[in-house]
Order: sequence, then structure tokens, then C-alpha cells
Amino acid sequence: MSEDNYNNVDGEETAALFVSAQKKKKAEAEARERMEAEQARRDAAEAEVRRMEQEVEERKRRAEEERRALEEAERAMEEEKSRQLDKTKIVEELKSAKDKISEVAPDLTKIPSKEEIKKDPKKFIIIGAAAAAVIIIAIVAVFALKKGKKPAIDYATVEFAKEYTVTAEGLDLKFLYPEEMYTEISEDDEDEGCAYIDFTPVKESMPSLYVSAEKAMGAGEIAMASPKDIEKALVEGTKNAFFSEIEGANYLEEVSTDVSADDAVRYEYKCTVDYGDGVFGSAASWIAKNSKGDYVIVGAIFDGGGENADDVNKLRDTFYEKNSADCIKLPGNYPPESTETDGVLEADSIHMGIIVPKDRFKKIEDVSDDEVSVWADDNGALYVLYSVEFDYDVSLLQENHEEATKMFKSLVESIGSTLHQNMESRMFLNDQEFPNDRLAYRAEYKDIVGGIPYWEGTWTGTWNDLRTKKQYLYSLSLLAPEKNGDVYKGLFDRAVDMLKDI
Repeated sequence: MSEDNYNNVDGEETAALFVSAQKKKKAEAEARERMEAEQARRDAAEAEVRRMEQEVEERKRRAEEERRALEEAERAMEEEKSRQLDKTKIVEELKSAKDKISEVAPDLTKIPSKEEIKKDPKKFIIIGAAAAAVIIIAIVAVFALKKGKKPAIDYATVEFAKEYTVTAEGLDLKFLYPEEMYTEISEDDEDEGCAYIDFTPVKESMPSLYVSAEKAMGAGEIAMASPKDIEKALVEGTKNAFFSEIEGANYLEEVSTDVSADDAVRYEYKCTVDYGDGVFGSAASWIAKNSKGDYVIVGAIFDGGGENADDVNKLRDTFYEKNSADCIKLPGNYPPESTETDGVLEADSIHMGIIVPKDRFKKIEDVSDDEVSVWADDNGALYVLYSVEFDYDVSLLQENHEEATKMFKSLVESIGSTLHQNMESRMFLNDQEFPNDRLAYRAEYKDIVGGIPYWEGTWTGTWNDLRTKKQYLYSLSLLAPEKNGDVYKGLFDRAVDMLKDI
């Protein structure tokens, strides 16, 4: 080989080595950049999860503050109701009744007959400005109706056929009552969303009837409340409204609902109270629903005298039976009538559509915003969607199952206790990582919400908003009464399999 050829070969080899070295350096640089980019994405993902966890903690804090504020508002409402239905006047009038009557009827040893009352009705006026129910109770207490004296009406068979329509705006309720007993009715509806109705008996010997109705929650909002707390409020509210100021009142009977019992059906409370001096009160309360879907607390009390409480109890039970047929039942007692998913819940913030039975779920606006959407049905079931804008590389998450699952699980655990403000416990049942090879995480839990067992299904993944071209990390959960868990589980499986762009 000539020297020229030798030099030429040597130069070519050197150039090749140089190019190879440059390619190696470039490859190493590109590898480092990919590693750094991947690490940056991981760091960003972890930072985003931490930020979401912080937001969840803040939501928990705000939810706790709202819960305490709600409790304060409920206490204030009960105090106001107690003030408005103050029974102190009854006690005061009972104490002063004898003195008032003795001025015109000094001989109280003789119990007046109906004929005597008819001849001189003024003789038995107690206080002219007193409410009709108060007057009747005072008269009965002072004169102690003859033991064993039976009224002309059989209270067990009296017909509740006359209808009274509440005039207070926003309540939209009607009550059936016995027209033969009550012809004069007056309603106080000055307080918005409240009505207090006096049914004055045609005869003084007949029990008085008093009904209260007050709007408690808007359509769908009952799903966010605690069933245990609702029943407790029903019991305590009835006692405070009707009996708290009755001196020496003795509860003879109380019937309330144990919401955690397997056979529990409805929110209700009944009680019978002995006022003393042969006077009894018999009350019932329940939750009604008006035509707009609002929830209204209804209470009714019959007051009257006699040997025992049989008469007032018969009237109370019939009034309750005739007017509470459509009362609100506990979660689990309104299962879906159809499993057809012909409706769509629209999460406008990320343009996601969730298929559900048509017209079943309603959005709860008060707790929904750009990052959280909540829908509820009358059975106490809730769909809860959390979403947050998130910059990620789908291919990297698909390749790294461990990192993706870790991120999804962290989000699910963080938001768990915020799914319902009255969640008492949350027990893990099972999960699936990358179900059906989808970039997602699925888990099931058993929850206790306000004393009632719930089934929870949660699906977490990534979402591409085709309208805005933004990427999101989201978690969709369905909480449903365990009593109907199988039905809701089928609905949930279908929903997460068919999430759609809208």
C-alpha cells in the first residue's frame, strides 16, 4: 500500500471514530435529557398529588367548618321554633285559671254540665287573647272532665276526608282532617318556608289539633345529610316544639326509628305525654316532600282530656296514616326502578359525560364547583367527581404501571373521607390496577354513612378534554346504600366503561 493510500485510510478511520464518539455523546445526552424529563414529570406528578392532597385537607377543613355552622344554624332554628311554640303560656294560664274563674264561679266543687256552659258561655272564658288550643287545654285541666265520660264521636272511626291546603309560599302541602270535628282553621305563615296551623274543635270537649310544617332542605340535599342526625333532629325537634315547657310532663310512649336496623324504613317519631290533671298530648312527626322535590318537616299534636290517652292516640294515628303515605324513607328504600342508562350527567368543567338512568340523579349545586361535581338521587346514592388539570405524558404512565398506580392510589386515599361529610368509616374491599389494560385504577369499599352501610365504587384515571385540549387527573366515585349495592354496582361498571366526551 502506498503512503498516500495509507494516510487516506488512517484519516477515514479517525473520522469514523470521531463520528462514532459524537453519536455516542449525543445518544448519552439524549438519554440524560429523557431521564431528566421523565424525572421532571414524576416530580411534577408528585407535586401535583401533594397539591391535591393539600386541597383535599383544605376541603376537609371547610367541610368541618360548614358542618359546625350547620349544627349551629339547626340549634338556632330549633330555639326559634321553641320560642314560637312556647308552651310557657299554657303553664301560666293553668296556674291563673282558677283565680280567673273563681270570680264568676266561686263554687268549683261542682263540675258544670254542657247545658250550663251553653246557657252562660262567658262564665268559662279564661283569657280572651289566648290561642284556641291553649284555652281548651286550660279548661280541661281546670275542670278535670268526668272520668269515664265518653264523647259522642268514636275517634277510632272518625272520617278524615276534608282537605286543607297550606297557604304558606313554598310548602305546597295538603292535609286530610275530620270536618265533623274541626270547622275553624287558622294559619300563621309569616315566617318564610314555615306554617303553623290551628284546627279549632267544634266542641270544647274534643281534642285540639295543631300542625307545623317547615322546609328543611332543597331537592336532593337530603343525600348529603346523616340519616342518624335527621332522625335525632326529628325526635328532639318534636319534643322541643311541643313539650319542652310543659311542667311535669311525663312521656308514656315513644316510638322512633333505629336507622341502622335492617328493617328500618322511614323517618318518623311518635310520642304520648301525660300533662297531669287528666290531660294528654299525642304527637307524630315525619318528613314530607312537596311537588318541587323540597323536604318539609311535619309535626302534628292532639291535646285532650279523659281517663287515658286513647282518644288522642287514635286521632294522632289516623292523622299520621292519612297524611304520611308519601313521607321520606331511609336510604335504600328507593332503589332504581330501571337499570337503563339512557341519561347523562354532564361535568361541564372537563366536558365529561357519565351515563345513568334518565332523570334519576340531580346535581347538588351548593357543593359543586370547577373541581368537584356531586349528583344525588332520592335513595341516598351519590356520584362524586374530582378533577384537576394535570400535565402528563400518557405513554410514560402506560409504561410505568407502578408509578401510575401509586399516584392513583394516593389520590383515592386522599379524597376518601371527603366523599360524604357524614362518612363514619371506610373499609377497603378490593381493587384492580390497570383494569382491562386501561390507564386507570378501580377500588371498592364498604362505608358507614350516618349509621347506614354503603357500597362505594371508585374509578381513577386520566382524561383528555377534546374541546380545550387540556389533560386532567380525575376520580369518579359512586356511593350507594348497601341494601341496593348490586344494582348500583352494575350501573357504575357501565358508567366507567362508557365515559363520553360532551
